[in-house]
Amino acid sequence: MNADAQIDSSQNHAKVYIIRPKEQRGEWGNWRIVIDSNLVCKISSGKYGIFNATAGLHTFNLVSWYSQKLIKRLDYELKVENGKNYYLKIAIKAKGFKIYSIYDEITYNSAKFYVENYTEDKICDK
Repeated sequence: MNADAQIDSSQNHAKVYIIRPKEQRGEWGNWRIVIDSNLVCKISSGKYGIFNATAGLHTFNLVSWYSQKLIKRLDYELKVENGKNYYLKIAIKAKGFKIYSIYDEITYNSAKFYVENYTEDKICDK
C-alpha cells in the first residue's frame, strides 16, 4: 500500500489517482475505468483521474471503447483507508490477441511527476 504521508482523517473517503502514462502500447485505445463494476470515466493517454473511494476493498478494471465486457484478468484489487491518497499507474500490454493491464501502485514521490506534468482527465463520457 503506497498511501502518501498527507493523511486527512476527517475525510470519509480515500482518493485514488489513476495515471495513464504516455507512449505505451495500447495508447491509441480509448480505455474506460471501472470501479466495483461501475463504469466511472475514461482516461486518455498522458492524463490522470482522481476518484473517491470509501474505506475497504475495491476492484479496478478497464474496458475498451468498443466493448463494455469486464475481463477478469484485467482486475486489480486495492484496499483503501479513509483520508489517504493512493496512486495507480496503468500500463496496457498486448500478448498475441489478448490485452493485459498492469497496475503499478506507486508512491506520492513517484506520482508527483505525473500529477504536476499531466492534466486531470475529467471527461466522463461513459
